[in-house]
Amino acid sequence: MRKPNPGFSLIESMIVVGILAIISAIAFPTFSALIEDGRATRAANQVHALLMGARTHAVTQQARVTLCRTLDGGSCVFSGAWSGRTIVFIDQRPNGVRDADEPIIGHFSGPDVRPYHVVSVGHRPHIGFNPDGRMAGTNLTLRICDPKLNTRRLVVVSVSGRVRATRDVAAHPRCGNDPPSPT
Repeated sequence: MRKPNPGFSLIESMIVVGILAIISAIAFPTFSALIEDGRATRAANQVHALLMGARTHAVTQQARVTLCRTLDGGSCVFSGAWSGRTIVFIDQRPNGVRDADEPIIGHFSGPDVRPYHVVSVGHRPHIGFNPDGRMAGTNLTLRICDPKLNTRRLVVVSVSGRVRATRDVAAHPRCGNDPPSPT
């Protein structure tokens, strides 16, 4: 009497491959969404860290610290998204504009998560922190936008200087037509 060959038949193998294909088709969109969620979180955390660093510097140096967008790394520009280059400087004449004698204390090249970009809800040209850590101005909301212009995260700075990142994007669901600034 002959023993049956150990192994799988062609039909059994095809059934297993079919089941794996169905499971993969269900899991892949969820996995892609998880990756995108991680990218949005990383971009928001980078912006959060930049703002917290500027606020901390303002308090420790007892000076007004301002952040503004830049194209050349030395002077401020007042249009475009906050995704490109940003300089952080001590604003000795608190006017939101970097003068030649005001020291630059940091550069930020924007979130390293491309093609995400950052947009100010009120299109604020600069962000400032006073020596006591409070915002120089009103509340600030920055939107972290994905390539399809959906708001994925918000970074909110209150007048008291508290910086927080949130997933609650109901108030600002779309980024509109605000293009990312040149880098």
